[in-house]
Amino acid sequence: EKRTVKQEVPESLVGYVMGRERAVIKELARQTRTEITCPVKGGKPEFEITGQAHCTDAAIACIEAKVYQASGKMTWQMESWFAQETINIHVPPDRVGFVVGSMGQVISSIAAQTNTMIISPK
Repeated sequence: EKRTVKQEVPESLVGYVMGRERAVIKELARQTRTEITCPVKGGKPEFEITGQAHCTDAAIACIEAKVYQASGKMTWQMESWFAQETINIHVPPDRVGFVVGSMGQVISSIAAQTNTMIISPK
């Protein structure tokens, strides 16, 4: 059963989450199998996400991760996820590119498929 949820982000980070020509948000929607409507300029800074519950949860996690990546600040939702379990994995520097992939495609796909939030250091 499909559901629609809204995810608010800081206004200053809407463009970062969307990416140039909305490339980031389009890829995120493709990988999470959701439909994502972007905020209207001057309107409330929230994304509308439609899809299966586990897919919308994955999309929210990815958007939250982008916000964290840009600001270094966790939301209350992220803190609750981290309270569940955090695993740190060391990736050798010469292998990071393979794990992250072009424009973050591999790591985003892993996160979506495993319903996890993956945060890489800046």
